[in-house]
Amino acid sequence: MSWDAVTALATVALAIGVPFTLIFQWKGTNRALREARYAQYVTRYQEIFSNLPYNIFAEGNNISQVDEKTKVWLVTYIDLCAEELFDYRRGSIAKQVWEDWAEFIASDFKRSSPLRDVFNEVKGDYRQLNDFLNELRALS
Repeated sequence: MSWDAVTALATVALAIGVPFTLIFQWKGTNRALREARYAQYVTRYQEIFSNLPYNIFAEGNNISQVDEKTKVWLVTYIDLCAEELFDYRRGSIAKQVWEDWAEFIASDFKRSSPLRDVFNEVKGDYRQLNDFLNELRALS
């Protein structure tokens, strides 16, 4: 076999192999990014809820019973929910994960008058989340 034939075969092998390698690496990187994003969201959720009163979602609470620090943490939770929704719609959060989270978000908004009240104060900044909550109301 001549060197020209060997060179041609090597070129073809590289032309086929490099794209497959890049795709394989991209999928692995994408999976790792999803896992890192998931861990970041869980960590933020835990931080938020460790700073909220344990009974913030109990029925009967109202906004007059909530101090400013708690309001800030409720806005932080609203922001987290909006980010999760945005990332889900971008395809960065798996459908099953989002379905689980959406169930908890809907439950929190349904049960907590202070959360709804704080959201009503800031909802202009969270159009997508507002649309999502309206979709949930339509389903229930």
